[in-house]
Amino acid sequence: MVGRCAVVVINPAAGQGRAAAAADALHAAFAREGFACEILPAGAPGEVRRLAEEAAREGVGLFVAAGGDGTVNEAANGLAGSDTALGVLPFGTGNVLARHLGLPIGDTRACVEALAHGVPVKVDLARAADRYFLLMAGFGFDAVVVRHVIPEIKDRLGIAAYAPAIMTALLAHRTTSVRLEVDGHEFCTDASMVVIANAPNYGTNVRIAPKASMTDGLLDVCVFEKGIPERLALVTQALKVLTCKAESDRNISYLTARHVRVVGEPPILAQIDGDPAGQTPMEVEVAPGALTLMMPGGKD
Repeated sequence: MVGRCAVVVINPAAGQGRAAAAADALHAAFAREGFACEILPAGAPGEVRRLAEEAAREGVGLFVAAGGDGTVNEAANGLAGSDTALGVLPFGTGNVLARHLGLPIGDTRACVEALAHGVPVKVDLARAADRYFLLMAGFGFDAVVVRHVIPEIKDRLGIAAYAPAIMTALLAHRTTSVRLEVDGHEFCTDASMVVIANAPNYGTNVRIAPKASMTDGLLDVCVFEKGIPERLALVTQALKVLTCKAESDRNISYLTARHVRVVGEPPILAQIDGDPAGQTPMEVEVAPGALTLMMPGGKD
């Protein structure tokens, strides 16, 4: 990295305002670790990405996203292809990447120490709809859930805001005819959901793609195929994912790929790293080693 300097960008809305309230503590924690630290608020859409791009151009050694997975996603898009390392300070609802990295959720000082003594590692990104992502792109049921989450309620209630959205999506649930073009091979089925994962973790302590790696140059494709009856089959599949038994379900298929094209009939809603992202058709491809990520202890 270039120097011992860090730019910390805070999403003021993250964690019901916890990130903004921690600004002074963050500054002190970085100073204890020998970093010259600049803390910037970024609440407007696209502002985190702009600040990340600016930090990369200026050769900043460490750019820290203090917020949720959406904030981290914006930062990754701004840093892609640069040598500036992305650090994560978890202040969001799910903090999926932070949990994958093993960061101590809720302990700001310990997280700063982990970043200060971590190892910068080149990791893969995936690209879909002209946007990079670190974690996953989902098509179908989970994207419908994301579409029904009300941001203001999410800011106030956190992860509890997903409960009514899940019930609404489940009541309206229908499987869809899906065609996947996986590295040139066609795969057709009726499915509730397709998840293309760059990392194992999907939600809070949920590993939807347990064999996924951020450093193998591959994406893991999880296809939740139609079961009978449809709603009960989807609930059963979800329970197996939650209990780490998804691979035992004959209606959940796993593939690996470098490039995937997803086509639905009718078109299927999409989400990327937990945010709405349009609908199919959509192409997803891996970008090997496109991001420098600060890993505590070099964790993969």
